[in-house]
Amino acid sequence: MRSMTDLSDRAVVLMLQELAEDLSEAPEFASPEEARLAITSLAASSGQERAIRLPESEEEAVAAGRRLLAHAALDEDAAPIVQTLSDNPPADDQLAGETALATVVVIAAVIAFLQTKITFRVQRDEKGTRVDFEVLKKSTSDPILHKIIDILVDVFRTP
Repeated sequence: MRSMTDLSDRAVVLMLQELAEDLSEAPEFASPEEARLAITSLAASSGQERAIRLPESEEEAVAAGRRLLAHAALDEDAAPIVQTLSDNPPADDQLAGETALATVVVIAAVIAFLQTKITFRVQRDEKGTRVDFEVLKKSTSDPILHKIIDILVDVFRTP
């Protein structure tokens, strides 16, 4: 498998788009803000909300995307997809439409990756929007949840 640092920024963004498409189930989120809320809610559940910062520039988003791809390459659910994409990165013409902003693509890919481990439920009411989550694995949820949060902290680490 090719190292994530050997890939162009454009290839990273295209790989993340493809990974998100391949991993995604029906999205629960109606907007990018709800997806951001899911990520920050998950981090807050372990007191790690200050350890993460969502990307503020394309360069930060691509760097976070490289870290996500590296984690996904080690994950039993995502590794086969990352291996295929790494061996043959998508060409620009393989994906329909405009390429989204790198930050949006990274957040979508993180959510798709998380959905292989966690079920999200979005609660919308007059008080606002809340995101609840449940770990999918049948084994003890604490170690799995801590591992997932460690990955989030690494992907979206503060400078």
